Amino acid sequence: MSGNKGAMRHDWVDEDDAPELDETWFESATMKIGERAILRGEDLVALDPEIAAYFRSQVRQDGSHWHHAVNEALRRAIREGRS
Repeated sequence: MSGNKGAMRHDWVDEDDAPELDETWFESATMKIGERAILRGEDLVALDPEIAAYFRSQVRQDGSHWHHAVNEALRRAIREGRS
């Protein structure tokens, strides 16, 4: 087994004796990317590496994160009728 030690408490020794992960388990599970929990209903967008690198490289004087700059650029494109 790999991953998150201690994420699931268990009283079994052999992995074959582990309980089946059913709908209920998945509905209550917390999804994560790295250490960041993903909220239910949160949209995830995969950016091309060069696009993400561009926005990450931008110095934000107001201290906001680079994803705010992505949102601003997308809003501007929508207002201007570009897609």
